[in-house]
Amino acid sequence: MKLRFEVRFSNKGWKKLRRLSKIDARRVIKKVVGLESYPSVVGDIKKMSGGKLKLCRLRIGDIRVIFEVDNVSRVVWVIEVGYRGQIYKNK
Repeated sequence: MKLRFEVRFSNKGWKKLRRLSKIDARRVIKKVVGLESYPSVVGDIKKMSGGKLKLCRLRIGDIRVIFEVDNVSRVVWVIEVGYRGQIYKNK
């Protein structure tokens, strides 16, 4: 039996999720719940380059979810959620 990850939102990630439309927010939550079975997740996930943190991004249409995986505590931290054109400007 594989140990599952717990998915948690940072304050910023939760705030950004709430700013999405209800339809988009539901799509994001449905996909983010799937991160519990990381790394065997089905979806468009890529590791991001640069920076000190080892971040990954999940693509859901035009929406991007930036997350970090903590293998020691078995937690997937959702750092930021936003539309493609806006999410990378703050990085």
